Amino acid sequence: SPFAVNVMDTNRVMAFGKGLGSVPVNIPTSFSILTQNAGAGELRCSIKGPDEHSVSCTITKVDSISFEVTYVPEFVGEYQIQVFYNETEADGSPYVAHSFDVNKVEILEFPSSAIVGSSTYFTIDATDSGSGNLEIAISRNQHNIPNHVTNEGGARFRVKFTPEESGVHMVIVKFNGIDIHGSFINLFYKINYL
Repeated sequence: SPFAVNVMDTNRVMAFGKGLGSVPVNIPTSFSILTQNAGAGELRCSIKGPDEHSVSCTITKVDSISFEVTYVPEFVGEYQIQVFYNETEADGSPYVAHSFDVNKVEILEFPSSAIVGSSTYFTIDATDSGSGNLEIAISRNQHNIPNHVTNEGGARFRVKFTPEESGVHMVIVKFNGIDIHGSFINLFYKINYL
């Protein structure tokens, strides 16, 4: 007598999205899963944060072949994300996301004044912030001032710039595209030059 067999192909289960990349701590993030042509099945995710702690996640069915998985990384570090379809791990799983904390980036030794034509320095310490990219922009009257960044090791960076004229200079530092000490408002460091 014939028996029905459910055939699935976990190679056709795909996960993608911001939540599988570089993500800020304490902010909900998500990624999408497509199960097109994978056959009928049940989706499950397991997320382990730094020190192997379990992270809860919510799976929301968007339509018959797509799902959204939402989670909140609480600590800086690496997150292992496993995707299972009918208890079989999907191709490409586990995925690795890295979380960062922009509030742990510190600006040290910031000058209160400087001399036109003389090199000026400050230090950025991103030791405890997780992995990411620093962006540094220095300007005077919307004119960019060149700066040079030296890696001092251990995620500490020394920034050098030379003011070309007197007046207020604006320094903007971003970590992974987020302004240091303010995700939604720009905090500018202003210096009066004599």
